[in-house]
Amino acid sequence: EHYLDVLPEVDTMPPGGEHPAVQAVRESRGLTGVGAVDARRSRAAYYGLVETVDASVGKLMDAVDTAGLAGTTHVVYTSDHGDLNGEHGMWAKSCFYEGSVGVPWLWRGPGVQAGAELSQVASLLDLGPTLLDFAEAEALPAARGHSLRSLLGRGGDSQWPGRVFAESCASGQRPARMVREGRWKLSVYHGYDRPELFDLATDPGETHDLGGDPEHAETRDRLAALVLASWDGARIESWVTGEAIVRTRSGRSGSSERWPFPAGADQR
Repeated sequence: EHYLDVLPEVDTMPPGGEHPAVQAVRESRGLTGVGAVDARRSRAAYYGLVETVDASVGKLMDAVDTAGLAGTTHVVYTSDHGDLNGEHGMWAKSCFYEGSVGVPWLWRGPGVQAGAELSQVASLLDLGPTLLDFAEAEALPAARGHSLRSLLGRGGDSQWPGRVFAESCASGQRPARMVREGRWKLSVYHGYDRPELFDLATDPGETHDLGGDPEHAETRDRLAALVLASWDGARIESWVTGEAIVRTRSGRSGSSERWPFPAGADQR
């Protein structure tokens, strides 16, 4: 109730000119009628959960320090995705707005700048290579990620790629792929004519889709080529509408998440 009493009202209105693919996801999830009151209650509960996690992480860090392990221990806090809480009239994940596709990433350990906040774009694919680099271990074969060690230690790396990708093909959604490069974020939605483009430097709230703006055609086309060079939405859609069906541990089969399995894999 503490957060419910102090939080401002939540703006649940989708931005004008929103991409129709995002509208379709909202409608397929039955989210069009969720109002500001419910959004505010949900956000208050979420903040309470964050406070609980924060206290638990604090206990963990105190234990590391008390044991005298701070000088030899790396502690990393992150997650697999964010959750929207009414922003843009959206909930949970399955879209590329920052509140969904972005993740927290806090890192403490030897060789890491204390109190530094890095602006470079990174991906969770970089986690494994970074841990191995700090451990002076052999690099992962054919790893797609890159080690963050130079960024965490010095804050700069002239060779850092500065580009990440994300994909989604959840229930009620056609295949979609996103690329983030510096200030620019472009999303391609299979079955739709135009991509979605945001300039996060001038529009951090992602309310002005520039995908159809001729003034940004060069940026749009360049990033779209990056996305489509290694991605085939039609092929992905044929996979998820095919015969491979994920079975839950309870033995029930469903059609909401369908993916092909390697030969001999245990699908139970």
